[in-house]
Amino acid sequence: MKKLSILILAVVLAFGLTFTGCDIAKDLISKFTESKPEIPETPAPITPAPGIPGGTFNQNGYLNGPGASYTFSLDAGTDDFVELPFVYPEGSVDFWVKVVGEDGVKVLGDFDLDNGEIIQLKGGRVFSLTIYSKAGAGNWSTTYTIGDTAPVAPASPTCNTSGNSAYGYLPVNGSCTFVVYSSSGYIEVPFTYPEGYGKFWVKVVDPDNGSVLGNFELDNGEIIKLTGEGSFSLTITANSGSGNWSAAW
Repeated sequence: MKKLSILILAVVLAFGLTFTGCDIAKDLISKFTESKPEIPETPAPITPAPGIPGGTFNQNGYLNGPGASYTFSLDAGTDDFVELPFVYPEGSVDFWVKVVGEDGVKVLGDFDLDNGEIIQLKGGRVFSLTIYSKAGAGNWSTTYTIGDTAPVAPASPTCNTSGNSAYGYLPVNGSCTFVVYSSSGYIEVPFTYPEGYGKFWVKVVDPDNGSVLGNFELDNGEIIKLTGEGSFSLTITANSGSGNWSAAW
């Protein structure tokens, strides 16, 4: 399950319930779940709150159309792996989730929920997540667990393809192979991956004769450019670190 750090909100709610009453607590919950009109380009750095207790948490809200967004932070504490499954009106909207690192600036991934509604966070740090709409409007929610009952990281990679896209999760030393076909003689394949928290490489092979056409570290450029007509076999490998990845062409 995907987990969000909500210690600060919990403390504010506790004081609200003790000294002011339930109405203020309800107002705070309502404000916390309002959709924001735009995706923040440079979110402010997040300061981890010490001593985050474990438990099961929920985030939810409503995105009222393209450009609407909602940002929340998650402090995984000492948990090395957290899963956040998102529920949204699948099939009638185009909702994405952007994951930003602890510095509040570095984008670790930008994921189309239609390609996988579970976001997996690795490394036991603070994350900022922004769910936003590229098309359509609707309610969304995610419930996740932090603490002793958190899920164990998968031992094997996940590898999925859908149309002209591929996506999944790679543990360290995990890999995934998929095929890209070009009929135009030139095609670009941009990748997303946990930049700054792992070394992900992409090897390009000619599937007809097995010859290696290139081996590229994504830190040196996340767009793989393929020249020539026909099929190309691409293998993405996490040489260090782990996390979600995606590619589209």
